[in-house]
Amino acid sequence: MGTQADSVWVVSDQVELEIPLERVQTDDVVVVNAGQTIPVDGVIVRGIASIDQRMLTGEAQPAEKVTGDAVLTSTIVLSGKIYIRVEKTGAETVAAQIGHILGTTTDFREVIQSRADAYSGKLILPMLAMSGLALPLGGVNSATALFMNVPAYKMRYFGPMAMLNFLNIAARQGLLIKDGRSLEMRNRSGCENRYHATAYDF
Repeated sequence: MGTQADSVWVVSDQVELEIPLERVQTDDVVVVNAGQTIPVDGVIVRGIASIDQRMLTGEAQPAEKVTGDAVLTSTIVLSGKIYIRVEKTGAETVAAQIGHILGTTTDFREVIQSRADAYSGKLILPMLAMSGLALPLGGVNSATALFMNVPAYKMRYFGPMAMLNFLNIAARQGLLIKDGRSLEMRNRSGCENRYHATAYDF
């Protein structure tokens, strides 16, 4: 989410002092000038600034911020000078939480990919055997077509397409899916509920 400065300017007894970023605490007043990255989440108590928030919000145009407006870490002050009362620092900031979500999502994707590779590996020998049986009966073309029709091979194409479709439907219903684990847990929960319902019916 961007590299933060090692030090920031804070107001203490009407004097601006430079201190290490890790020493900033809640309710401190941080000073940010044009060209600098906002190091904390907080509220502007004085000043006006044009802020580039693309890193967090994706907005194409800079946002004009005045006294009383909230600002976020990793956004950049393009022009102006603002005094920010600190509300969150470090790992508690929105940028840090987004970074954590992205990191855990990447780990989950690697787990799913390794699981799919393992599943594909189990299908190689059966499909190879079936292709060998089809070779004398249907010829080279039939054997090749059968071998290339591995389910896991097709899933590489149709899986992402189906997922994009489901995410689009969910977005239209006002649902935001932030992590693949949520879908997997929901799927497992649905399977368990169907199992219990079937057992109850009998």
